[in-house]
Amino acid sequence: MNQTRYALNRKYATTLGKLRRDPASNQVRDDLVHLEAVIRTFDPGWDGNVKPIRPKAAIRWGKRGLCIRAAVDVLIGATKPLTVR
Repeated sequence: MNQTRYALNRKYATTLGKLRRDPASNQVRDDLVHLEAVIRTFDPGWDGNVKPIRPKAAIRWGKRGLCIRAAVDVLIGATKPLTVR
């Protein structure tokens, strides 16, 4: 399988996973139709048998970079060398 078909199949599987998470989304349905059309231009014999990839859940620790900033603040405020713990 060439890289283009692989990437399109992966994108289709990811989008299919998004549709399973939010079945009422018309935008995701439209994306699937367009992706299928593009895949069929590259591979007319494509059967559409793709296992959906479940989207990863967002990490709810706070804003991006907040955890690393807290670690750097601890290192800046240290008066002596720190252990790993």
